[in-house]
Amino acid sequence: MPNLSNDGYWKRQLILISENGGVFFYLMGSILLVFSILLAFFQGFKIVESYDWSTYVLNVISSLLFGAPALINRYVEGKPLSEMSLEELKGYVSRTNPSDWECIIRGEDYEYFLRRHIGLRIKHQSTLRENFIEPWVTFADRTASSEQYSVYFDNNEIFNFVLVAVDGWRCLLPLPQRGHDASPAVTPEQDHLARIVVGGYYNMASRYLDYFRQANFSINSEISASN
Repeated sequence: MPNLSNDGYWKRQLILISENGGVFFYLMGSILLVFSILLAFFQGFKIVESYDWSTYVLNVISSLLFGAPALINRYVEGKPLSEMSLEELKGYVSRTNPSDWECIIRGEDYEYFLRRHIGLRIKHQSTLRENFIEPWVTFADRTASSEQYSVYFDNNEIFNFVLVAVDGWRCLLPLPQRGHDASPAVTPEQDHLARIVVGGYYNMASRYLDYFRQANFSINSEISASN
């Protein structure tokens, strides 16, 4: 049997059960609770005097169903987000999948929220430099701009990052680290954040890897994000 504490696949399945099965858990719990009350009523108001074993079992099962989503989230995620430090929150974001995020586009403004924790959001803040020029920007359309994004938890900014809109906004790429002009390098965290953003913005995800390769980017876990 797989080890649930170490196997990321099984933890992912538990998250999906919690997210997609939450309504089912609550609905079944409510039905059983109502049924147990009616059963006690028809047994002569035993809900007031003493519990019949069947009523007791139904109440226990309904309570377990009500608490199942919260118990699964607690097991999978461990410490609640509200108790995490800055570094723990960064690590939590880096462990999410791009498909876990929902993008909301309102005209030229857009933001992302984590489906299972809507208090965790990524917002496009501003354009830092409209005429962005670096040696690796060699696409057919040389138009590029650097864009700042911020990650928020409960409306508190926890950190920000920069992506570069290239080829006339046809794709967004991470901003390479300084000192790696010959072979532009980004950290795994930068690559992950970029994949989250392009995953929900006008289907850029399908083009991301091609642009990443055209820019001759590499992922280097030994460098630190200093931009």
